[in-house]
Amino acid sequence: MEIAEISAEDEDVFHFETEHLALRGNQCYTNLLRTLAVLQAQRIRVHQQIEELEATQNIYLENPQHMLDKLRNNEPLIADNYITTTVLPDLPTLSPNDEEGGTNETPTDASSWTQEANKNRDRSNGRSENFNRLWTNEEQSRLEQLLIQYPPEEVEMRRFGKIAKALGNRTAQQVYSRVQKYFQKLHDAGMPVPGRIPKHRRPGLSKPKIKLRKSTFFPAHNISLQMPEDDFTFDDLRIPSPASDMLLMPASKIEPKIESEYMDADLNAESKRKQELCLKLLSAIQDEKREMEDGYEPDLLAAKCAECEEASVTRTQWRCNSCYCYLNLCGDCLASQLIEGRFEHLSHEVVVDQES
Repeated sequence: MEIAEISAEDEDVFHFETEHLALRGNQCYTNLLRTLAVLQAQRIRVHQQIEELEATQNIYLENPQHMLDKLRNNEPLIADNYITTTVLPDLPTLSPNDEEGGTNETPTDASSWTQEANKNRDRSNGRSENFNRLWTNEEQSRLEQLLIQYPPEEVEMRRFGKIAKALGNRTAQQVYSRVQKYFQKLHDAGMPVPGRIPKHRRPGLSKPKIKLRKSTFFPAHNISLQMPEDDFTFDDLRIPSPASDMLLMPASKIEPKIESEYMDADLNAESKRKQELCLKLLSAIQDEKREMEDGYEPDLLAAKCAECEEASVTRTQWRCNSCYCYLNLCGDCLASQLIEGRFEHLSHEVVVDQES
């Protein structure tokens, strides 16, 4: 009789034979297995419906008249096989304090327990809630006021404890670390320190450091730096003294004039040489054209012009010693380049090739 009663009770229970006996009577585990089975069956049915839709589509593509007849008779084109997705059950979580089979918890209770556990873990490690949080400008200003309000003591941690109590949101250790860094910043900047200087640096050995990045240690001294748009040299910005003017007057007045005179002389010589070369080339082209009575008739067997590729090059073979090449140009192209200022060898050493 007992065996029959047990089998009758277990008829509506989802379980596997290989499972632990403690899971067979758990209602949450039963709901989970039932939901998984229903979802798996619905997934199989969805794949079957997709195959049926593809088959129906092929039928209508092969016989469009059949689809038109159904539309005319107000018949459904596909079967109404709708699936209602099963609702996921609300599975409660077990509390670590109820390992012996106690009460169940809701998800909200579990999340609150997790937050409390994190807080307890931080407190057990000696960390407060605002651990590793940056100091704001308001906190720094309040810290500076409290450093003046509470003078230095023989035991500095007592002073830092009072300051931390006045702040309300910082521990004595955090105040100690912040004050040590603040005192070191003041010492490096050459400002008075309202307390003891840290001992890890010797005074006078450290080099002064200039940092342009904004710091929360001095919120009142964050001055925006704006550079002028005009470019000034160091000599323009420096205020000269009368003694330095007397000593540097001859050098500062004579040397720039000498350099400017040399530069002007070089520019004049270069421009004069370019004009002479231009006149020399134009005169040679004009002389070649005057040699013929009917006009300019160059050698027909000579090489063609590199620019127009129609006329022959000039009879006088010109060579550029700077580029180590010949000027393979006809008289007209060479003259047009000289007049228009397109001649690229004008600043080079152009001579007549004596071997030709």
